[in-house]
Amino acid sequence: VADVKKSILNHVVSGGTAERIDALASKDSAFADITESARADFATLRKLRDDDDTSGAIKESVGEDEDPRMWREGRSVTVADGRVTMLVLYECTKLTALPATIGELKALATLKLGKCSSLAVLPDTIGELGALTKLHLYKCTSLAALPDAIGELKALKSLELFTCSSLVALPESIGGLDALTELDLQGCSSLVALPDAIGELGALTKLDLRGCSNLAALPDAIGELGALTGLNLSGCSSLVALPDSIGKLGALTMLNLNGCSSLTYPPKEMHGNVHKTVGFCCLKLLEDGKVSVADVKKSILNHVVSGGTAERIDALASKDSAFADITESARADFATLRKLRDDDDTSGAIKESVGEDEDPRMWREGRSVTVADGRVTMLVLYECTKLTALPATIGELKALATLKLGKCSSLAVLPDTIGELGALTKLHLYKCTSLAALPDAIGELKALTELNLTGCESLAALPAAIGELKA
Repeated sequence: VADVKKSILNHVVSGGTAERIDALASKDSAFADITESARADFATLRKLRDDDDTSGAIKESVGEDEDPRMWREGRSVTVADGRVTMLVLYECTKLTALPATIGELKALATLKLGKCSSLAVLPDTIGELGALTKLHLYKCTSLAALPDAIGELKALKSLELFTCSSLVALPESIGGLDALTELDLQGCSSLVALPDAIGELGALTKLDLRGCSNLAALPDAIGELGALTGLNLSGCSSLVALPDSIGKLGALTMLNLNGCSSLTYPPKEMHGNVHKTVGFCCLKLLEDGKVSVADVKKSILNHVVSGGTAERIDALASKDSAFADITESARADFATLRKLRDDDDTSGAIKESVGEDEDPRMWREGRSVTVADGRVTMLVLYECTKLTALPATIGELKALATLKLGKCSSLAVLPDTIGELGALTKLHLYKCTSLAALPDAIGELKALTELNLTGCESLAALPAAIGELKA
């Protein structure tokens, strides 16, 4: 047995016939010890199937085979490392209550109860599944509540309640799901509120509330979800306002407000852009003195600088020195961009291309300038056909990582200050057909990993300094 222990766990328990396993276990104590947990799991599954509380619903669904590994031709039960790790009871439509026996499957990592349309109750023993990482209750349309014991699932990472249309509320114990990263409540059309405990889900990165048409408000605690990157509120047609605490979600990269037909706050013009929405709310928190700059530093850098209006940013910077310090570099970058645009050397070429908006983030409807971590990181001057010389001001954009000057067909000269762009990794000069030479300063771009000179048909030679581009 010791010689083949790995095969016993990985193959015999998964694929050996039950009769041979039981027969050998009765003769060989070492074999019996290794297979004990698996055989106990199989016994639990048979008990689960035969439990009177189910009224035969599970048996009708999975069949009468004494070997659970054969249920639904092997699609219901998964075994790994000698234990039952996954149970799928899909479209078990007559099941009204999951038997308490489920709590005995101590190694169960995934439980899928999709389209169990009559399932109304989960047992408290669900909380005993200490290894459970995924609980999927897809289209369990009769499920009106979750037991408080759900909060005991400390390993749970994914909770899917998609189209649980009878679900009215989540228990406060939901805040105990320390490992939860994904909470899918899409289509929970009876859900009217979220508990304050939602803010305790420190690991949560994705919250899907699409189609929660009766959800009228979000709790202020939503702002405590510091790891949240995606919040989908599409089709939340009863939602009237977002709490200003949304402004604390510094990690948020996706916010979907499509179909939020009753939403009046923040103003509608903010709705299509995550940075504008979160930035608006963050500024409101700061202006009202509800948070300190230190509390929302990540939101300031990720959202306010990218999406807050220039007037509100400047006004707050004039009153709050801490805010002024955090936004100083970004405001300096914006001033540099305005200077770049207005430089006489350009003969108005850049202004004609990007427009006269005082906020560079709005140039070409937001397609010219990219801001990240509170700095300007990308500048695109595409088809700026009258530009003959890039102004020396470009060298002041110290965080610039990407500079794209594609189809600037009259551009003949790059300034020596191009070499001061220490963070530049990409320089695209695609079809700059008048560019005859690169300055020696190009060799100072130590971080440059990509130099695109495609279609630069006037370029006669590369400077020797090109050899300094070690990256």
